[in-house]
Amino acid sequence: MVAWLETVDEEELAALVTDEVDFELTPEELARVEEGFAQIDAGRGIPHDAMEAWAKSWGTDAELPEPRAR
Repeated sequence: MVAWLETVDEEELAALVTDEVDFELTPEELARVEEGFAQIDAGRGIPHDAMEAWAKSWGTDAELPEPRAR
């Protein structure tokens, strides 16, 4: 699914999310979402593989620290 997600542009993703979410964002919340997309577009964020490794480590003896944005 992740490979498919990488092929979806922001507008298409927004349409998919809008179809599935039954609430509206306040202007402040929408601004935070837009800022998040801007951060990702600028190359700042947490890589998927780091998030996946972290989540898979939960509840194990070798739990990883929370990944940080780069």
